[in-house]
Amino acid sequence: MVKNLKIFSSLNGLAANGVKCIIEDSTGCIWFGHYNGGISRFCNGKFEKAEFDSLLLTGDITSIAQVKKKIWFASSKDGAIRADFPIEDIKHIQGKHFLGGTDGLSPQVFGAIVNKAGEYICVTDVGTRKFIDSDNKF
Repeated sequence: MVKNLKIFSSLNGLAANGVKCIIEDSTGCIWFGHYNGGISRFCNGKFEKAEFDSLLLTGDITSIAQVKKKIWFASSKDGAIRADFPIEDIKHIQGKHFLGGTDGLSPQVFGAIVNKAGEYICVTDVGTRKFIDSDNKF
């Protein structure tokens, strides 16, 4: 029996639309990926909505993953964005957008993992893609 269930919504600072994925980063903050590109973070007792400087995610956020000093946001139709971690100012996130072409990543990323070796691997509509750090591409 649940006695102390608390429900959070956009009224509490979450980005609009349902939650698609959730992770806890190495600092103890909890990240939420939403439908239609929304990203929220719960840190120090409050929710904040993420905003990217000049980068746009409109697809569902299918995965959020921390790999050492980077954090990845994968999307169902916009590839993935990698940003430096930790992120102090969630209202002005800057990062590198990996979206097809020479980056080697399909726009449709259905999920992603970080394996035991610390490698970032995406599941896409055209198979799995592993990020090659030394080449800065998939």
